[in-house]
Parts: sequence; C-alpha cells; structure tokens
Amino acid sequence: MFQEPDETFVHRRLTPEKLEALAADVESLADDLSAAQRIAKLGIWRWRVGTEDFTWSDEIFRIAGRDRAEFTPTLESSMACIHPDDRSAMHDRLLGCITGQTHSAAEFRVIRADGQIRYCWAETRPIVDAAGQVQALRGICQDITERKEIEEALRESEEHYRYTLELSPQIPWAADPSGQVIEISAQGFDAIDRTSEQTLGSGWISLVHPDDRADTIAGWQHALRTGEPLDTEYRLLRRNREYRWVRARAGARRAPDGSILRWYGTLDDIDDQKKAESALLNMQELYRLAVRATGLGIWDFDHQTEVRRWSAELRAMLGLDPESPADAAAFLDLVHPEDRDTVVASMQSEDEVHAEMTFRIRRADTGALRWLTIDIRALASESGTGSRTIVAFRDVTERKAAQDHVEWAARHDPLTGLANRVLFQEKLQSAVADSLAGGSRSGLLLIDLDDFKLVNDTLGHDSGDQLLRLSAQRIEAVVRPGDTVARLGGDEFAIVLSQLGSDDEAVEIAEAILAALGAPLRVNSQLVDIRASVGATTCSQGDCDAEELLKHADIALYVSKGAGRGRVTLFRPEMRAVIQQRASMLSLARNALTTNLIEPFYQPQVELASGRLIGFEALLRWRHPRLGLQLPGSVAAAFEDNELATSISDRMFERTIADMRHWLQAGLEFGHVAVNASAAEFRRDNFAERVLALLRAGDVPPSRLELEVTETVFLGRGSELVDRALNLLSSEGVKIALDDFGTGYASLSHLKRFPVDIIKIDRSFIRDIEEDPEDAAIVSALITLGRSLGLKTVAEGIETERQALCLTAQGCTIGQGHHFGRPMPAALAKQLIERWPDAAAIQRAAASCQSAPRADPHAA
Repeated sequence: MFQEPDETFVHRRLTPEKLEALAADVESLADDLSAAQRIAKLGIWRWRVGTEDFTWSDEIFRIAGRDRAEFTPTLESSMACIHPDDRSAMHDRLLGCITGQTHSAAEFRVIRADGQIRYCWAETRPIVDAAGQVQALRGICQDITERKEIEEALRESEEHYRYTLELSPQIPWAADPSGQVIEISAQGFDAIDRTSEQTLGSGWISLVHPDDRADTIAGWQHALRTGEPLDTEYRLLRRNREYRWVRARAGARRAPDGSILRWYGTLDDIDDQKKAESALLNMQELYRLAVRATGLGIWDFDHQTEVRRWSAELRAMLGLDPESPADAAAFLDLVHPEDRDTVVASMQSEDEVHAEMTFRIRRADTGALRWLTIDIRALASESGTGSRTIVAFRDVTERKAAQDHVEWAARHDPLTGLANRVLFQEKLQSAVADSLAGGSRSGLLLIDLDDFKLVNDTLGHDSGDQLLRLSAQRIEAVVRPGDTVARLGGDEFAIVLSQLGSDDEAVEIAEAILAALGAPLRVNSQLVDIRASVGATTCSQGDCDAEELLKHADIALYVSKGAGRGRVTLFRPEMRAVIQQRASMLSLARNALTTNLIEPFYQPQVELASGRLIGFEALLRWRHPRLGLQLPGSVAAAFEDNELATSISDRMFERTIADMRHWLQAGLEFGHVAVNASAAEFRRDNFAERVLALLRAGDVPPSRLELEVTETVFLGRGSELVDRALNLLSSEGVKIALDDFGTGYASLSHLKRFPVDIIKIDRSFIRDIEEDPEDAAIVSALITLGRSLGLKTVAEGIETERQALCLTAQGCTIGQGHHFGRPMPAALAKQLIERWPDAAAIQRAAASCQSAPRADPHAA
C-alpha cells in the first residue's frame, strides 16, 4: 500500500516538549500583542479585495462604536463609519494600496452610532500572492482619543486557544505491520466525511494535500522501517473540498520477540492551532508595527522568573545605550526625586490593575528633563497572584508643554503677558474674600491710556502693540509684590490691590503709575508722550463685593476721563450720577431713533465771489418731546457707542436724501448737500453701496451729495476700505470734502491718494483771522494749497462780513457760518432756496430755531 521510503526525505516531528515550548511562546507573544493593542488602542481589520469578506477586530468595533451582533462590516459599511470629510481620502488610500501595492498611513475621524467622533490613526498594507496580485488588504486602526480596556479581549483569546487545544477531538485508528490502515473509528469517518472503502488501506493518502503528501509518506515509511513512534502533521481533504490540518501520532505494539504486531494511532484536528500560529505571526508583525508607529516604549516584567525586558524604543526614550541591561535601579535613578516614590508604588503592584501616571525623568545621555506617561497593566495568574507587569511608556514632553501653554494662555494676555480678564476676575474675587474674612482693605485700579487710538492710528498698530507692552512693563515695575496687573482689552488695564493700609495708599500707587507712564516712551525709534486716566476704589470688611468694586472703579475712570484725563479719581458715591447721566443719554438716543425724532438741519454754503447759494451742510438735531429741539451734545454718549452712532448716521442719510428728493420734485436748485461720515461708517464694507442705493431709491443724482470726512478716517486699519468706498462714491459723482483740514495728523499725501475735491478750513483758524497774523498766514497757505491742487476751499465759522471779505480777497471759494445763515429745518431751507438772495427774513426765522447754546461743537 505504501511507496518505498525516499532516502532523501526530511524527517519532521514535533515532540511534546517542542509543542509545550511553542505553546509557551505562543502564549507569551499573544500576551504581548494583546497588551500592546490595549495600551495603544489598536484595532486590526482585513478585507479580501473584491469580496464582502471584511473582518474587524474587537477593538475596531469599540473604536467605531458598533455592536458586532448588529453590525456587519463590509467595505461599504466600514467606509460609512468614517467622517464624511475624510471618506474620500481614505477611499483613495485604499485604492492606492491595491493599485500601487504600497502601504499607507494617515489619521482620520470615525463617527460612532451615537454621533460621538473618535480620532484614529491607521496604517494599511496589501497582501500579495505568489503571482504578485493583491489578494487582500490588512490594516491597523488606533484610537488616539482615549484608552480602552482590552484585557478581556486578551483573556478571551487565551481561553479560546486553550480550549481549542484541550477539546480537539482525537480520532483513533490502527494499521497492520505493513502500514495498511485497517481500522478507523466511526468518529473519524464522520470527521473526514469519507467511507471506509475510500479511507482504509492506503486510500487515505489521496486525501492528503499534494504539497504534504511526499513528506507524510516518508515519515510513515520511516516509522515502519525503524519502529520508532510516528508524529507528523499534514493537511487532509474533506468532502466539501476544504483542507484541514491534522496531527497523526502512532506507536507500535510489539510481540515478545520484538516484531511489530500492529500500529495504534490517533488523528487530531489541529487546524485551529495552525491558524492560530499563522495569526500569531501576523500579530507579531502588527505588534512590532504598533510599537514603532505609536512611539511606545515597552517594559515587560515576569514575576515568576523575575525576567525584565525593555524594548529598544524604551531605551532610546531614557537616553540609554541599546545594549544597556533592563535594570530597575538604573531606571529609578533617572526618575525625578519628587516623582520617584509614586512611580515605585505603581510599578511594584502585583494586583490585576490598570494604572496611568505622568512623571519626570532626566535623560541618561543629555540630562534633559522629559515628561513621560506610563500605562501599567498587572496581569494575574490563575492562582490570583501577579504573573507579569506590562508598562507602556510615552514621551509627552511636547504635549505637556503645549498643555501648559494653553492653560497659561487661557488666563493671560498674549500681547503683554499680563493676567487676562479670566485671571483678573479670580484675583479680584480672592482679594474681596480676603477682605471679608480678615478685615484687610483691598482695592482696584482701572487704567485707560488717553488718546491711545490716535497714536495707534498715526504710528500704526505695530507701534500701538509695542506701546501697550512698554506700558505694561512700567505698570508692573510700580506695583507691589502680591498685586495683580491685568489687561482687560484694548488700552484698558486693571490692578487688583491687596492688603492696603488706606485709601490714600491706593491713590499713591495710582499716581506713581501715572508718573511712570508719563515719561516719554521710545516706540519704533519715535518718542511718544502718553498719559493715562485712572479710576480707583477700595473696600474693607463688610462692604466688599467684586461686582460692585468693578462698577465703582469704572465710574471713577469715567469721571477721570470726563474731567480732562491724565488724572486719578477715587470713587465717591455721588459719582453714580455721572453714569446715570450717560445711561440717560444712551436711552434718549435710542428713543430718538425709535420714535423718529432725529432730523437734519441745514446751514447754507455760499460762493464768496458771487454771493450765490451753492449748497448746504446737513447737521444733526433731534426734538425732545418735552424740551424741544436738542443739539447733538445732549446725546454725546451715543457717539461713543458704535452701534448707536451707526444707526444715527444711517437715519441722517435717509432724511437728508428724502429732503433733497422733495426739493428736486419742487424744481428748486439747491446745489448740493454735505453730510458728515465718521470713521465708524467705513468699517462697514458696504458703506458706499448703501449710500448709492439710498440715492437711487430717492431718485437723487449722486452729484447732489457731498461727503465730509475728517483726516482721521484715512488713518489706521481699514484704510483700504476707506479707499475703496471713497473711490466708488467719487466715480459715481459724489464729491468728497476733507473736514477740519489743518487740525489733524494726516499727511498731505492723503490729498493725492484719496479722491478729495474740497478742503474745509476749520473755524479755529477763521475766528481771529483779522487780528492774528499767524491764523491769517495759515488760512492763506491752505487756500493756496487748495488752488494749486485744483481743490475748492470752504471756510467754516464765518461770523462777520469783514471775515467774509478777507477770505474772498485771499481767493477762498466757499463760505459757511452764521454770517450767511444758521442751521435750519428743511421747510425753512426750502424757503431760503426759493427767496435767495433776498433771504434776510428767512435767516432771522432760522435764528429763532436755535434754542440751544452755540458752544456745542456739533452745532456748527
């Protein structure tokens, strides 16, 4: 039945000792890989390309938040777990692995069934057959969001493997001395799904895998020839055309004379074991890949053998030579003394626990301080005692530094390094609590740099930032240890004072700060004088409240700024009236907007050479329900509120354009109307479009509108918006007038850069033009400048006929002031247009409309 033995055969036999050693290795390696997967939060998946055969490890299901019983992984369902923004890139990487036969690695996001997003890292590698074709893709997926318990998966794997070995059914069989199989148990026939005729004798040989057949026959022939026991492995075919690995063992029963009477053997199904061995090799590869990819250093200690193993990554992390022994004492010498006891206690535990901690070391090679985290797993034996400890190390120095920076940044101002509003509130609350508990006096200073915006706009924001930093340094140099200096935003600083002896001490500190800030500062090679206003307040036991303290300091600061700035004001209860007045102004302004009480008054503009009325300037007025006509000063606080100021400006444009439309419909020739626009208007990038839209809606030609702006509009950030808006308006026919010319800080280059048509000479130069030679010279120079640049000049504030004659003689183009007419409502302006130049009666009527004093700067 058997072929003659081949003399060149290689005898392969797996002895019980080798099997035991292999099982130990398998168990050890399985422990290592499973622990690494748990520590690294690493899942494994495999896809047989072009099929629905797509498998996930348990870790993948956990990462994806899917239930294995309810979710079937396929290519499509797996891709659906990936965040939509990452799905296309992942698809391209899988396609690249298949077509390019290259591995890929990337981070992406997974969306769990409950909507939670997990961040993952994955590496994918192709599995290629002997012909070079990609048969499958295999990859790992690491949850880098949080760590997950994986010990149960490891234990399940161990139990599964042990039961596979212990419960494998053994099939008994017998053969005669010549090797012909004469008996197989019924269990055996069922297992291989063959009849006795197909199996007995030498029929079983045809069921052996072709690749295993020669070695199997050779091993059997060797046993028959020598009488030695048989122990061999091969693959056996079942009726469903599936090969399974089996282990055949046999021993000879001899006669008294030593001759062989019969062979008795067993056949064990070891297919699961073989697959486990193959999987173990894959797991070893993935383990090595995981360690390299995650940058983990591994410490493995066996409590029974007291063998300690360190990975190469751990030695590199500690700054040790690759050949350095895995010595616990050497490791502890590197641990920071303050952390050493905690590290020892964590690593000496033999209980089945999971511990994580962060500590410091000094590298052995450079002495550099590094932060490490360790994840400790103490695995228990069946007796309940610790069998081994696996520790995963990760260098988190950079992450720790980033966390520390984030925590610092959350409580500090990035520009000056001072406390920000969050830390300020904490320190203020703490100071107040100390005052309430111990009776000590605490205080608060609020500091506002006067005219900082002007410096910021004229010198640029880089210089403004440097000014803030230098100011912060000067303030810090003055305050006492234990005081907290904070920047609350913009140019506003705050100082929390603790353990004050008296109110006078708070004032003395504030005055010292003003003195320090008052010295000239060199900002980008330029000397800058800066002043500040300070609001101060204190509290002691029984009258402290952080919120009230802040309100009092804010009120005191408001009073300081209103009293001329550059001074310290200590809060007094009667100052609340100032804030109430401010709140009243804001309320009045809002009510005026809501009830449509705002209206433009018109002051005539006259061509000086001819006396012809050529236009008006629209000036803001509003009518109080009880007090009557009011000037802008009555709601001055509203112009410090950007939202209110913008709304008021919008209302002025709407009313002015509506009045121009009525005059045009009446056939009146009024020339133009000039409307003021503040810098806040240009911060809206659609300012020009809005004005032009209002003109179109009112059927008013853009040439009828003149836009007055001050020089500060051209300065600072947003000048490109001003440039765009003015050029758009100018291109549509709107004239641009530069108001208060000669009093600002603009360069003459702005007259060239921006489309300016008119310059308005400020009233401060006109008032004493007849008596003050310097004012006369300035006015003459401005008129000459305008004429040389082809610009019209408007003199504001003309009060007398002699001023008008003087300006006419110097060549000034246009005049405006009470000499020609006071501001008047639209109805009187209409009459003035109709009756000009015989307008004396109209001017007297207009004068009667002025119920408020002329001193208000907005009154014109």
